[in-house]
Amino acid sequence: MKKYKVSAKPLVGDGVTKEYVVQAENEESAKEIALNRMIVEESNDGLLDSPGQMFTAEEVGYFYGHELQPRSISDLVDNLEIFIAEMRKTEDEETIPKYIKQYAWEYFREVVIDKKALQRMAIYVADRMYRIISEIDRMDKYTRAYFAQVIPFLWDSLQNRGIDTFYIGH
Repeated sequence: MKKYKVSAKPLVGDGVTKEYVVQAENEESAKEIALNRMIVEESNDGLLDSPGQMFTAEEVGYFYGHELQPRSISDLVDNLEIFIAEMRKTEDEETIPKYIKQYAWEYFREVVIDKKALQRMAIYVADRMYRIISEIDRMDKYTRAYFAQVIPFLWDSLQNRGIDTFYIGH
């Protein structure tokens, strides 16, 4: 299952475009789920006489519209306990690290950062990460999964931009 943002735009006039975030196997089933939701909403509100809608669907990441969505690259380290807690809650070792790495990949692809700022980032990440590690209460498979998947990716991303890093893996 993937997460999709489906937009329903009226074919006629300047009506309101409605958006639905749904879990579906593919774009077509996402559109169908959104259509069914819209029919239920409109029948509850007595609006079934509205004109036709054009549905478009685009796959969105795990964090789309989610309160846990990273807001900055430092969130990958600053909020790692929150991300690990969510992994425990969903009993999933792969989905959150996958989307965190995707966020980091997009960040480093889109944001131009000078070498000094990258060096400061590396120092911050190292310092913050080691402080967090020294205070970790619970070292379980979710903690290990996050540290095995996300942190090396972050270090490698910095190293790929010319920042020499050294870290000890598991």
